Order: sequence, then C-alpha cells, then structure tokens
Amino acid sequence: MSMEIITLSDLIESKRNVSEKEMVEVPSLGKAFEVCRFPLSRIFEMMDSYGATSGSLSENLRFNAALIYASCPIFKSPELQEAWKPKHPEDVVLMFFDAHAEALGELASGIIGIYGIGNEEVKN
Repeated sequence: MSMEIITLSDLIESKRNVSEKEMVEVPSLGKAFEVCRFPLSRIFEMMDSYGATSGSLSENLRFNAALIYASCPIFKSPELQEAWKPKHPEDVVLMFFDAHAEALGELASGIIGIYGIGNEEVKN
C-alpha cells in the first residue's frame, strides 16, 4: 500500500483541528469534565515525576490525581477549594474521587487518550 507524502497544508490543517479544551465523559458519574490541553512533553514529565510507568498503584494514583488537577480547571475553583478545605490544593481531586475510584480512572484515561496515549503506554 502506498501512502501519500504529508504536505505543509496537512500540518497546518492538523494545528487547526487541535482544540485547547475538550470534554471527557466519565460514564460512572454520568458527567463530563472540561479538560485543558497542554504540551505532550508535560504529560511525559508528569509520568516520569510520579513514576506512573513503574506499576506501583500508589504512584499511579498520585499521577492520575496530578494529571486531573492540572487538566481540569474546575478543581482549581476557589469555591471548591473552600468547600473541601484540602491541605494542598491538588488534594481536592483525591478527596472528591475517594468515593468514586472508578470515575478517577475513567477521567485520567480519557485525558491520556486526548494525547493519543493508551493505558499500555502509561504502564510501559
């Protein structure tokens, strides 16, 4: 099978098709979260920083919480922070998802999926 050579206009068009904000559905909650994109390099830096590829459950949990906090503006809301009173601002993610562990995984996987990274890449 022969493939076409990518053109400059293809690259420019792909930039236009990338949204800075996307919605990620969380089926177990029946809700969607607004997610802000940031550079792919930051995702990999976070994965390295939190040891997300090591397979440790506690490291994966910390990575997921940090990813969600960094990506979802709603968790930075002063009203939410005041209501939950977390010790550290990003702790509000774990406080909310404490009763919704499945939803935490769904949202984190959805965010990772925006970047074209699957769960296997995160584990490897």
